[in-house]
Amino acid sequence: MRILTHDFAIDRRMLLAGSLSLMASPALAQNTGVIEAPIQVGDHRVAIQVSLNGRGPYSFVIDTGAELSGMRSSLAQELGLRPARTTRLAGGSFQVYAVEELVLGGVVRQSGAAFFGLEQAEALGGDGLLSAGIITSVDSELLHGQGLWRVHPSGLTLMEGYAPVQARLEAPRVQGLALRPHGPVQVGSAEIDAVWDTGGPHALSLSPNIAEQLGLMGPDVAFAPVPSRTIRGRPSVPSRLLTAPPIRIGDQTFTGGRVLIRLDDPFPNTAILGFPVLRGLDLAIADRGQRFGIRRNGLEMINLPYGFSGLWLDEARSGVRVSVVGSRSPGAEAGLREGDIVTNLGNLASALRAVRGPVGATVDIAFVRNGQPQSTKLTLRDFLAG
Repeated sequence: MRILTHDFAIDRRMLLAGSLSLMASPALAQNTGVIEAPIQVGDHRVAIQVSLNGRGPYSFVIDTGAELSGMRSSLAQELGLRPARTTRLAGGSFQVYAVEELVLGGVVRQSGAAFFGLEQAEALGGDGLLSAGIITSVDSELLHGQGLWRVHPSGLTLMEGYAPVQARLEAPRVQGLALRPHGPVQVGSAEIDAVWDTGGPHALSLSPNIAEQLGLMGPDVAFAPVPSRTIRGRPSVPSRLLTAPPIRIGDQTFTGGRVLIRLDDPFPNTAILGFPVLRGLDLAIADRGQRFGIRRNGLEMINLPYGFSGLWLDEARSGVRVSVVGSRSPGAEAGLREGDIVTNLGNLASALRAVRGPVGATVDIAFVRNGQPQSTKLTLRDFLAG
């Protein structure tokens, strides 16, 4: 059996190439013809234990939004790996390291794999990431509810309990990279085409163009300015986080999710269905991506935390500058505007601590606007709660 890992094409990518051999496992011992590997399903990611060249295990995130697998550069150094080549991803240049033997979940062995090295290890969510090919190269199930990755070497013929969905595998932008799952998603009353990204931290991630079409960029839409991170690091322009309309995939509807809008997204038509939604679904892919099935597994949607002030603050010579005020946020309700200079909260670090308190906390703010000193009171609240 041969497996080529295929990955999502936005900011994370991966390539696994080479033949797979199946190690002894309880699943094989039972002669079921199915291989099962444990996965770790957390609040914000799904991971699998990985051994590299006989060392480990290490925790690698399963990232169906990546086209190429990656690892932290420091891990490559610990393993004594030498760069095989360089590659360009998301506008940056990265070293690519070759691994002779990769073992996934203690039960699947692959000879020969390639990983790009990443300095911003926190963007990985673990020691590394595995691209979409882990579930799209062979018939498989990603069972979040049971904590299992189930592989069907002889094919997944019956999809009992799954509801069929109209989805497909997206062709990679570069030959040899991973194929990503892709399909229609209902957002409110509109339908968009989105990549299914288990590495996506928000229910939806959209480019401004798509968000505008969905009516999510209007001046009255409440949003919180938040940082977002890619493999190139943290963008200088904050993203917008807002409450998502009902999200429907197949016959399942999810409410209470959040939408991230990256204002500096280089791709005009980005639409990503992320882990907060996919966590609540078991996924099945069969017939080389010709059949897809989903079923609800009972896991709840969990959103990432955000700041309850609705403010984005930056360094300023005479204090701290208010650079962004989210619409309908506590910062806006307190009368703060972009360009105001906060003078009583110390430096940027201490000001951020002051405005990141719990719901109900109040902050007295003295500021200067157009040379005139003023003051207000900010009361923190969960203004994005559905």
